Amino acid sequence: MSNKFETKKLFWKIVDTITTNKEIWVKNNEKEIIEEGMVLPSGASVTFGLESGALTIYDKNMNAVYRFKEDNHIVVIFKELLEQVEEA
Repeated sequence: MSNKFETKKLFWKIVDTITTNKEIWVKNNEKEIIEEGMVLPSGASVTFGLESGALTIYDKNMNAVYRFKEDNHIVVIFKELLEQVEEA
């Protein structure tokens, strides 16, 4: 299993990529921007919650599929899995 530093480093690298390439914004009922993100080639999107500090993955219909914060090891697990797939 990965260490906390590796998990946080990868999480914030994802956040940086999303916020640098932002092209969508999610607003609350008061029309305030609460998330900003990017659309992936599949039509899915990933956003960063400006107040929550969480990444949210949405399907192409903007239904939330998965939400996680910087201490969730899922980012490193998926990175390792994708590396194995690429090598196969």
